[in-house]
Amino acid sequence: MARKPRHDRQSNEREVEEFLGALTLEGRSEHSVRAYRRDLEGVLAALPGPLGEARPADLRECFRRQQQAGRSPSSINRAIAAARSLWLTIIHDAV
Repeated sequence: MARKPRHDRQSNEREVEEFLGALTLEGRSEHSVRAYRRDLEGVLAALPGPLGEARPADLRECFRRQQQAGRSPSSINRAIAAARSLWLTIIHDAV
């Protein structure tokens, strides 16, 4: 039976932990997992609500702010990839 999507910040924290645990099991380096954690924490903190409820405009604004803060394009792209991967995991688990 499929799980229902979780829609609160605390559940997002659990989703992040599960996601990072899966990355570790896949053999990702400790450095990569730490980078994913940092990126995801920054994205989730900048959103007005949980990632599963984020609108495209919310995400664009989040990454625009990172750009304005002087974050490098490669770091922003990594954060986008991390958020996309987590979001796909949340959606996949909900189906």
